[in-house]
Amino acid sequence: MTLTEMLPAVRQLSIMQKLKLIRILAEDLETVEDISSLEPYKTYDLPTPYNSFGAGAALMQALELEFDVCFYRSKMEFEVKSKTP
Repeated sequence: MTLTEMLPAVRQLSIMQKLKLIRILAEDLETVEDISSLEPYKTYDLPTPYNSFGAGAALMQALELEFDVCFYRSKMEFEVKSKTP
């Protein structure tokens, strides 16, 4: 049976039955090996913004530049509109 064939029947289930189905499928996936490229019990480094002090300054500089550009554009549009009769 294909997923396309099952979807109409799944959509007719009650909320509780759908949650139970999700739990069953998740448990099935949990027992399948090689579902993830992550290795069990291995430590992985995940980059985070913590202790990245230069990142905040770079973001602030980019936001200020964007603000200046937007302000300049709106000022120019205002000047053009005010000069037109």
